[in-house]
Order: sequence, then structure tokens, then C-alpha cells
Amino acid sequence: MKLLLLVLASATSAAAFGGVSSLCERAANGIADDFCEEWTKDYGCDSNWKDVCGSDHPSGAQYNLYTVAQGGVCWEQCSPEPLDYESMVYDASFKCSMDSTYQMESDSEGQLSGSCDDAVQLMLTWGVTDACINPNALPAVNSPAPPGWFQFVCCHYCAIGTNTEV
Repeated sequence: MKLLLLVLASATSAAAFGGVSSLCERAANGIADDFCEEWTKDYGCDSNWKDVCGSDHPSGAQYNLYTVAQGGVCWEQCSPEPLDYESMVYDASFKCSMDSTYQMESDSEGQLSGSCDDAVQLMLTWGVTDACINPNALPAVNSPAPPGWFQFVCCHYCAIGTNTEV
């Protein structure tokens, strides 16, 4: 996944303490050669932005818990692993920035596309009536979507990590 590269590419300064500050600033620029070897040597592939840098991720708090391995930026040092969407959306620090219809179509291999409302209408024909509240709704109907994926992709629609109500 190239999500972490996109996320780390935000040019924002990171936490300012000790030698970690320089590492976090280089990681915020998103150029793997500038930080991957040092980050993975010192903190490992299971480390995340919040634990290492002590601040919110430059692209938003919703990315605080993504591990280096999940982001797929440090390919030489870490094997990519699937994102744990369910843990992310139910973490207190998760903040929904917007619904991602692009991610919905690409991650679902075209099975779900259009708006989140369109996807819900299609899922109703599959017998899925609780996609916003049941993280296992899609896996239960043999969808390739991992638990919590729909809530992550359609967080505004589902009112997860927002100040709105459904």
C-alpha cells in the first residue's frame, strides 16, 4: 500500500524533541530513502507515528496508528500488512476527514463504487442492512472487504469520527 507515502508526504513539521525530531521531519517529507532505514532500525516495522513522534500525524490524527509496514513505504525493510480498519475507526483519536469513494472503488475491486449512499443501496440487495454499525457486515457476505473497511471509507456517511449523527 502506498497510503503511508501519501500520508507522510504532507510537509508539516513534527514533534520537536531529541533526535526523533529530525527523523519525524524527514518522514513527514515522505521520501523513503531519507528515513526508512533509521526508523525501522530504531523503532521497527510495527511502530507508528504517534508512538515515535509523540504528535498527531502531519496528515491528520486518523493516521496516527498506521504502522510503517501497513503504509508500504519502507518496502526494503518491511513487508506490507493489511490495515486494521476496525481498530482505526473505533480508536478514540480517529477523525474522519471525508468519505473516500476512490478508495471504495479501488479497494473493493470495483464491487462498490459511486457515493456511499449508492454502495449502501447495492449492499441492501446483498442482504447487508447494517454496514455502518457492523464492521463484519461485508466479510459476512464474502466481500473482500476487511472488518471496519466500509466504516473507514464512508466515515462521514456513517458518522464515525465526526460530530454529526446519522
